Amino acid sequence: MPSTDSIDPRRLFDLAAKGYRGDCMAAIQFLELQIRILAGKIEGRLTFTKAERRELCKYGKPLGGRVDDFVKIVTSATWHRWGGKGKAKATNDDAGGRAKTD
Repeated sequence: MPSTDSIDPRRLFDLAAKGYRGDCMAAIQFLELQIRILAGKIEGRLTFTKAERRELCKYGKPLGGRVDDFVKIVTSATWHRWGGKGKAKATNDDAGGRAKTD
């Protein structure tokens, strides 16, 4: 059985390519659980550097339209706005920024 000591996304692709689907799914579920736990402990808005945005888009692009099922730390609309491509959902925040109030 392969080692699961790395969280590099390419490691999940390696596991899948070598036929370790069960291990790959377990790794994904474990990572999602960690994200849920951390998200529950964080208050306020998260900010990302341009490099972090590029990296998220780089690893999300191969998922195509399925990326919306995997985006967890930002909304799928935000991910698509960053340039993630894939199948974007309709959104009314084309102008960006805060919504206007009366």
